[in-house]
Amino acid sequence: MLTFNDFKSGPGSEIARRLGVPCSSARTWAEYARIFRHHASDTKRFAQIRAKIGVLSSGETAVACALLHAVDYSWLADEVCSDRTWRRLDNTHGNFRFAVVAALLRQDADSDQEATHG
Repeated sequence: MLTFNDFKSGPGSEIARRLGVPCSSARTWAEYARIFRHHASDTKRFAQIRAKIGVLSSGETAVACALLHAVDYSWLADEVCSDRTWRRLDNTHGNFRFAVVAALLRQDADSDQEATHG
């Protein structure tokens, strides 16, 4: 199963950084959602996120939209993608697809992984 750590180790981390809300310090989706909400509390941040998504490739845009969905900003993903969010997600390949799936699943490391690494 793809987890938050998989998201961070793939293109998700780079996309989060480019959107101005890095995920490197978070260990779980819930932690990252709190970090994202804190950064996004300034309405200017939404304009910055919109502008940054506007220059991403199609695969990067799909990851960004999945990330927004994972942190409870689906409305922003829909707005940025002109209500074509799910169509964009369906046309994603390779590591971008894995990052999208990890974001949609919103799974953290399972207990076996935590026991091994924690």
